[in-house]
Amino acid sequence: MSGQINKEMAYEIAKKLEAVLEPDGPHKVAKIFHKGEMIRKFGIRHASNKDIGHDHIPKDLNCSPRFAKELAWCSKYLSDYISLLEEQDLL
Repeated sequence: MSGQINKEMAYEIAKKLEAVLEPDGPHKVAKIFHKGEMIRKFGIRHASNKDIGHDHIPKDLNCSPRFAKELAWCSKYLSDYISLLEEQDLL
């Protein structure tokens, strides 16, 4: 599971985490909510190059790069992410 997280994957991660996308200057911000409270956010660059790196996302989400890629590739879901944060005592 090598390679960087690209723009398409970033949008898939946002979709899987049911994030609210808001414009913020040169990129969009994906805000993730749980029980009505924003718990995390990450930026998605507008660059026309779909392969531009978004490797900041795992750090922003407090997860491993593998977990973030599994969110993008449909083997992990919002419930898995919430469980991960609870296991880390971050919720």
